[in-house]
Amino acid sequence: MNLAPPTTRPSTLLELLAYSSSETPDALAHCYLNNGEEPSERITYRELQEAALTRAHHLTARGARGRAALLVYPTCLEFVRTWLGCAAAGVMAAPVQVPSRRQAVRRLRSIADDAGTDLVLTTRETLDRLTVDFGDMPELRGLTLLATDELSEPAPPTPPLPSPVLDDIALLQYTSGSTGAPKGVMVTHANFWHNAASVTHCGRATGGPDPGSWSRGYAACVSVVDVRSSACS
Repeated sequence: MNLAPPTTRPSTLLELLAYSSSETPDALAHCYLNNGEEPSERITYRELQEAALTRAHHLTARGARGRAALLVYPTCLEFVRTWLGCAAAGVMAAPVQVPSRRQAVRRLRSIADDAGTDLVLTTRETLDRLTVDFGDMPELRGLTLLATDELSEPAPPTPPLPSPVLDDIALLQYTSGSTGAPKGVMVTHANFWHNAASVTHCGRATGGPDPGSWSRGYAACVSVVDVRSSACS
């Protein structure tokens, strides 16, 4: 993977992550706040890259490359790890809010059918709750639910991971579907690069420090996806 500074050309999310991991490995990549105040989960760029690659190899070993996968997570770092793992493995990630009622399970199945996938990635806690609360629903039948927070390290041997290009799909963003069938929008790596570039440019224009600006831009991209995923209901 090219570790050249991404200021010279458009770069994929994985290149931005690799660059940040190489240049500032111990810098904070992401942090969640309990109740918006108390820091809870933290992860550095090096830890995030290692976790993403581990998940990418596991997904590749399961034959997920080139397929879509639903990402059903509460607000947590595991969502970020897995979404980037999907990007590294060539898996199209479709974030879906954790269902809390039966209609939301039907929506989840509609999205899976529209995306042409039976693969649902989530945490062990969420998987168990879905099984207990909605295990009797036919919409869950035929779906493969995988708890990514239980994937072991090291990952199983796999062929080399693909090198994403800017036109590759980084995300499948679905509408709420409140007035009809959910509709998906394909978001490419190029879309996220332009977002990161905008954040970096604004930081320089306002006199912000240059070192680490691309890391901040990258983190902003991750935060945007996380907000989108939790906002979709």
